[in-house]
Amino acid sequence: MKWLEPQTYRPSAEIQDAYPNSLLLAGQLARRGITTLSQAREFLEIMEYKPSSPFDFLDLEKAVDRINTAISAQELIGIWGDFDVDGQTSTALLVAGLRALGARVAYHVPVRAEESHGIGVDFLKSFLKEGIQLLITCDTGISEFESLAFLHEIGMDVILTDHHTPAENLPPAHSILNPHFLPKGHPMAKLAGVGTAFQVLRGLLERNIGKTSEVGNFHDLVALGTIADLAELTGENRYYTKLGLEKLNQNMRPSIKAMLDFAGFKRQRISESHISFTFAPRMNSLGRLADANPMVNFLISSDDDFIRKTAIQMEDLNARRKVAVDMIYHSALDLLDQQPALLQYPVIILGKAGWEGGVVGIVASRIVEKFGKPAILMNIQGDTAAGSARSVEGVDIIQAIRANDSLLIRYGGHPMAAGLSIRTEYIPQFREKLSAAVDSQTTGIVVEPQIEIDAYLPFSNITPTLLDEIDLIAPFGPGNPPPLLVSQGVEIVKNTLIGKAQEHRRLTLKDQQGGQVDALWWNSSSEPLPDGLFDFAYHARRDTFKNANGVILEWVDYHDSEIGLPDIVHAASRYRILDHRFDSETTTLLKHFGHDPQTIIWAEGIGDSEFGAVNREALKSSNRLVILTPPPSIEVLNQGLKKVSPKEVVLLFLPSADDSLQGFLAGIAQLIKKELVNGRTEFSVLHLAGVLGQTAETVLAGLRWWQMRGELDISIKNDQVMITRTDSKPSPSIHSHTLVLEDHLKEASAFRSYYRRADPVVLLG
Repeated sequence: MKWLEPQTYRPSAEIQDAYPNSLLLAGQLARRGITTLSQAREFLEIMEYKPSSPFDFLDLEKAVDRINTAISAQELIGIWGDFDVDGQTSTALLVAGLRALGARVAYHVPVRAEESHGIGVDFLKSFLKEGIQLLITCDTGISEFESLAFLHEIGMDVILTDHHTPAENLPPAHSILNPHFLPKGHPMAKLAGVGTAFQVLRGLLERNIGKTSEVGNFHDLVALGTIADLAELTGENRYYTKLGLEKLNQNMRPSIKAMLDFAGFKRQRISESHISFTFAPRMNSLGRLADANPMVNFLISSDDDFIRKTAIQMEDLNARRKVAVDMIYHSALDLLDQQPALLQYPVIILGKAGWEGGVVGIVASRIVEKFGKPAILMNIQGDTAAGSARSVEGVDIIQAIRANDSLLIRYGGHPMAAGLSIRTEYIPQFREKLSAAVDSQTTGIVVEPQIEIDAYLPFSNITPTLLDEIDLIAPFGPGNPPPLLVSQGVEIVKNTLIGKAQEHRRLTLKDQQGGQVDALWWNSSSEPLPDGLFDFAYHARRDTFKNANGVILEWVDYHDSEIGLPDIVHAASRYRILDHRFDSETTTLLKHFGHDPQTIIWAEGIGDSEFGAVNREALKSSNRLVILTPPPSIEVLNQGLKKVSPKEVVLLFLPSADDSLQGFLAGIAQLIKKELVNGRTEFSVLHLAGVLGQTAETVLAGLRWWQMRGELDISIKNDQVMITRTDSKPSPSIHSHTLVLEDHLKEASAFRSYYRRADPVVLLG
């Protein structure tokens, strides 16, 4: 993949004040467009978030009234779901929720091999024979014109809940709930199918006195479906997912516990990764390879024997799924080897007879991951082919498919995933036209796999504090990516195949500073290992296996290492840069560099230095500059670099000047008092700024504050300040001047934080 160097995301002064010692957190908030403290608290602290009203869906009032009427009249309510995890959890949520409200409920989940997605009219007629009087759809229905027209003709009310992209015309229904009809930017606009169905239940519980508190019983199902369907983890999706993960860890359903136990992950804290890599594949295996109807009862059941039998069946089907996925994946790669021209298209479209239709979507995801462009894989059955599409950020695959629907038998989906069927003879034509549609979305730019790096750091800097910050930003997924970290000059110490089919790798890695960590590389058993030193891109997570509190790195990518020495950050800089800002052995490094007469150590705001450090006043030309404390501004940094003109710059980080109002005012008062006691009354502003570690503007603002306080009398001429003691009344303007001084200090604090995290090449220019 192409690696994009770290970008500068400078947090607002308000955020920086609230999180002054953050390593990644403040920058990650800025990257997500969070600029105010209230926004930060809503994002980081779950109880601070205020969810939207379910009645923001315009048709929800009608839907709730109709369902309450059905409950009162004891009509049989039919729930029509879908066989993927989103559909399973949507169906289970409504079945359990409606029954808890006293409703009579039946449900149907299509059997993939017989019915495919959607609502087939013949299967619908069979379901209606059970005596259905009101139909509610889950995760389906928005493009089911034929079936809903039939229901309209026979006078059946339909409440349609779906999150897939609607066409220009809508099918007839009593009420339609789809997040696409919410205003752009609405916190619920990206809901998955389960999140949309959940709004119906929220509305019902809000209308039933004393039932509102029961809404929390279903957050875990919402989290399962939302993560499994790769919905954007922003707004309401992230809120419900966080609540759901809390419920999974505090009051786990018997069915979830059984899946976890049979998967061999006992006694682990559940994260979104467990849903993506453990629960979702097993739940999907029933829908893809068998019948997902039992999954609805499994999710809401307390029958230990039934749960155990279903969990065992899922393990067996999941093993079959893995074999089928592996076979199709290698078959797809073989096709690309035989026809390399197919890789030149902006969307990869492959089809072959004999591919298991239930798992081609999983393989499409792996093809997307490998090649960084949208992919469609299809099982060819004679004259027709059916398959699944997966996309990448920036390509709305359902929009591109809809633009070519004249070539298709049927289709449906959303921007990141879709399903379709087509006559086999039209596949080449569809490939050309779909590629043109994708090209028009990307304005002709070739879509290529790329990742954006958040920070370079050695393994020793992956501390509990850093992991705490990463945990605060989680859960991760589309719209809320985990921080991507890179360690340079890494080598493999140990390589072990793990997993029931030995399909994954657990690696022990060591960097050039001697740090050693374990990393997991999923589905990598057939991938070649790097040879020699390499730069390693990864996500860092807390390792909760058997209640451990260590770290585990999730492998993302690697490049052959280009560094000559492990400390050099980037060859494109005008300096040779040695970056030790996150190194805990600052004192040892200073002793090493301090013995060299060609080295100047620059530090400010730390009082008398035992390291032989000097402030900006004493900087002079030298081969090496060691920056020990962060300067207060980019201007001060650049002035220092210009005075020294070094060939090599060593970046360290030692907390220095106090940028709080109280701390700064106390510091400047103490310094002036000491000098006045010694009989000195004339000062250089540059001298005061260097000792205090602040800008000259901040120092002048501080001196004026004390003058307005009535305790000093100052006169300024050029760079010199004359100071004498006085005892006058405070100026009425001191309050407004305090705000000015605070702004200066906030700017200094923000820059020091930026200095800690910034790409060294960007920082040094």
